[in-house]
Amino acid sequence: MRLIWISTGLLGLALLLGGASGFSWGTAEAADEVQTTYYPSGQIQSRSTRVEGAREGPAGEWYASGQERCAGEYRNGLREGAWVFFNADGSIDQPRTGNYSQGKRVSP
Repeated sequence: MRLIWISTGLLGLALLLGGASGFSWGTAEAADEVQTTYYPSGQIQSRSTRVEGAREGPAGEWYASGQERCAGEYRNGLREGAWVFFNADGSIDQPRTGNYSQGKRVSP
């Protein structure tokens, strides 16, 4: 699968929340950027904020159909706090949804 991504620099959080429109190309190692990957169809596959190359802050993933796959936040590159995961049919993936600490699910 071929992945393409774009960076929005310091406007990353605004884009993640739907508020920015300007894009620039960058690398995953740059500080304070939003990384967006796409399916070959052009549908967004994932979007996450990166700080010094590590995922930090809000993140989301989608199926090729456009259905949301998961949403939550990263801290120091690991899942942290409430995460919700969805099956391809839109139902909640109960075994994976819950509260995470340092990348591990600690409670439903």
